Amino acid sequence: MMGIFPLSFVSLMLNGCNFDGSKSNDETKAAANDPMFGVGGRGNRANHSLPSLLILNSNIQIIKGNYVDSHRFDAELIEQMFEGIISRLERNIDQARFIHNNQRVHVTIGAKSQTFPLPAFDVLDDLMTAMLPIAEFMDQELTDDINRATVEYNMINGALSALDPHTTLLPPIEAAEMDLDNSGEFGGLGIEITIREGQLTVKQPIEDTPASKAGLIADDRIVQIEEHSTINMDLTEAVSLLRGPVGAPVQIMVMRKGWKKPQPFTIIRGRIKIDPVKGELLDGNIAYIRIQSFNATVSDDMNAYLDEFQSKRRLNGIILDLRYNPGGYLRQAKLVADKFIAKGVLVSTIEGPKRIKEDYKANKSESLTDVPMTVLINASSASASEIVAGALRNLNRAIIIGERSFGKGSVQHLYQNSDDSKLKLTVAQYLTPGDRSIQSVGISPDIVLNRSIIEKDEGEEVISLYWDEWRERESDLEHHLSYDRVLDDKIAYQVRYLQPQNDNTNKIDPKTDWEVQFARRVLESAPNSDRAIALSSLRSFILDEQLRESESIRKAFRDLDRNWTGKNNPEKEAISLDVELDLGEDKKLVAGVEEEITLKVKNNGDAPLHQLSVWTESKNPYLDKREFYIGYLNAGSEIELKKDIRVPYGYGSEKGNVDFIFRDQKERELRRIQETYQTQSNLRPVFRYSLKMFDDGSGESKGNGDGILQPGETIEFEVEVTNTGDGMAVRPFVSLKNKARKYLDLKVGNLVLGDWKTLDGKDCNKDDIDCFNTIAPQATYKGRFRFQIKENAKGLTKKPSVELRIGDNYAYDYDSVVRGGFGSYFQIEEKIELPIGDTLADVQRSQPTIHISKTPNLESDSDAITFSGSVKDDVGVKEIIIFQGEDKVFYRGESQAITEVPFTVDSSLVEGENQFFILAKDREGLSTSHAINVYKK
Repeated sequence: MMGIFPLSFVSLMLNGCNFDGSKSNDETKAAANDPMFGVGGRGNRANHSLPSLLILNSNIQIIKGNYVDSHRFDAELIEQMFEGIISRLERNIDQARFIHNNQRVHVTIGAKSQTFPLPAFDVLDDLMTAMLPIAEFMDQELTDDINRATVEYNMINGALSALDPHTTLLPPIEAAEMDLDNSGEFGGLGIEITIREGQLTVKQPIEDTPASKAGLIADDRIVQIEEHSTINMDLTEAVSLLRGPVGAPVQIMVMRKGWKKPQPFTIIRGRIKIDPVKGELLDGNIAYIRIQSFNATVSDDMNAYLDEFQSKRRLNGIILDLRYNPGGYLRQAKLVADKFIAKGVLVSTIEGPKRIKEDYKANKSESLTDVPMTVLINASSASASEIVAGALRNLNRAIIIGERSFGKGSVQHLYQNSDDSKLKLTVAQYLTPGDRSIQSVGISPDIVLNRSIIEKDEGEEVISLYWDEWRERESDLEHHLSYDRVLDDKIAYQVRYLQPQNDNTNKIDPKTDWEVQFARRVLESAPNSDRAIALSSLRSFILDEQLRESESIRKAFRDLDRNWTGKNNPEKEAISLDVELDLGEDKKLVAGVEEEITLKVKNNGDAPLHQLSVWTESKNPYLDKREFYIGYLNAGSEIELKKDIRVPYGYGSEKGNVDFIFRDQKERELRRIQETYQTQSNLRPVFRYSLKMFDDGSGESKGNGDGILQPGETIEFEVEVTNTGDGMAVRPFVSLKNKARKYLDLKVGNLVLGDWKTLDGKDCNKDDIDCFNTIAPQATYKGRFRFQIKENAKGLTKKPSVELRIGDNYAYDYDSVVRGGFGSYFQIEEKIELPIGDTLADVQRSQPTIHISKTPNLESDSDAITFSGSVKDDVGVKEIIIFQGEDKVFYRGESQAITEVPFTVDSSLVEGENQFFILAKDREGLSTSHAINVYKK
């Protein structure tokens, strides 16, 4: 079975023709977070037997027979799998609460509770023993609107989350979407996307695609697609919005590291044809081969280029560029490596519970072994590309240049379940020659290249010497696999270089790309096909490169008025620094406001310091990984460094820590100094809305005016939205999603309501980047949707539906939605069924409101906290759910229409940050969330 399924860490390729199925841990959560409502859909109580747990049992048997390492299934791991199940259920099913202690679990569903004994968890089948009675209890007590199939999918993904980041269950919808993507029927953008820390993130654009040409780069965060914020999107919905007819534009808003605000991109969808192999003959008869992914014809395409080059002249070297290559087919990786190696084991696989080892050896025929060779890799080089790089390095065939690779050394296969869901299971690990694994470690380059960005962009300094250090790798993923024999190769050389200004990493021109040209110069300086001999002869060349690039970096700093001289600093023990963080007169970072923070640094030592830089670490993502550059600081001197910071408009009030790490030119950590910060939240909007139907010819409606929905009529829905909260709504959205395209033709589905204002309430031009549509507290605005009922809707017995969505792109509660995981409650969503041939009743709704009797202090010395409040709603409160971090600490559900329901939380505090997330739901399906942050000294 090896080589059937692509080896790759990427999640989703929006090119209309490719999907490799791998998901990160965050993406698995998104896949498991399907809507649980909508009676009548696949998997509801009527047609899915939750008490039997057939899918869970089937998947356990598949895991027992095929998982890469069955020796891991000891009592500790199996209990972690059980903990994963109840944690996932508690997070995704509001009515459920679990308390696990000793050999029992106490389960509460709504107002009913029951205690269940647990087995010893000695074998995987004990999970079924534990879950069968719990599943029966849940099936009896959960309300009928809870999708039973989704409950079981959550159980399975909860258990799988304890295994590794790439093992997951794809529910039927996601599995079908994967098949649809493989069909190639849609136009796309040419990007690979993932959900990282709750945010829709570009893993990388594909060269020469619409996304690449528009300027998207790896790690861009897509914060909005058309009028839809991505804050609540899983990958499936994002794909459906991004793809569309070839030639049709789509507008997205993108946030990038170093930007203060999101920027708009308009991209024209195209039919994506990926050419995974590119080749060019460079100066000096150096062949350049770039492989972007390992598809089914890569080796043939590469060989065609090499044959063409060799037919013209003798090759003096080969550069194999595997940067940004996420992987692909194992067989193609072996064939590519085999082209350059005459003998030896190229790669080994260890598969299944029996740990069956299989070696794949080089084949001497037609090997190109006598030409000097270099390989370029970076943090996005994964899986199949790591197999090739590892074989060429460990068999002493090529010099590896660049960054440490991603570190994915596992193989996944797909198994289809009876309900069309699919289990993606890690079935094997591969080993590079010498039986050394790259899993969670990656391939270490022989020559490390450290990129330095030093320039001005539109008058602002852009400086980063540590750009690549925060790139995500396999080892950053939760529950990543490890292996006892990892690569221990030492780095031979390091070169820090200055990235040319306006360098476009999306489209690599080998004639101008710095790293390609460096690799070419390496081959010219050490023309030997033996890696060890070539490396030993590079010392003077590397020294020259280091000196030249150091001077380029110093000059770039001088252009920005920095002294970046490179003399040696004193020993760490002799360095004395005073640091002060100044957050301005109010000592706070106000959400939504651009603040200038000042870092004051004084050298109290007896000697000057050189090439001094500062790196930050903080749980606040807007204070994390910020870089300050001081350069030369004389003894007794003091310097002030300023940087603009903007936390999101909806960010909450909190106190926390930020660590300032001081480094020198040798990248030694000289000092780590911790400072506190405080943020201040804005007041929040709350929405009330009404919906009324028109078919009387008013506006652009067309009908007989009898108020009955009839085929052929053009209907308008008038929406009236009022902000009943205390804070301004910023970029509110009101949209109608067509859920029945076969019967309805939506003409107007998006409304932009409100006045155009800046965040401080001043009038502005709507085309300005700081100008937003806003709805002030107590203000009301109206607008109309429009759709036509098609003739084929006549006589329908099933009601077609639309979905009304109302929310705020800026002023939502950031902490509860993003950090607390309440993304699915980011916006109001109401399904409206259209009774064709009948009247539609007017709709009036109001969000529930959360009132805290006494807001806790942001900082506490106590070991515990108590806070209380109430939830109010005009038609009745349905549920109140409160989490402390990942733990559900309060639940109350009401069966009666009670308009005010109190709550009280008594909880212990841990040292540092403590976050409480409150979710309130009313009886009409509307919700409101709120976060409370307490910092314990």
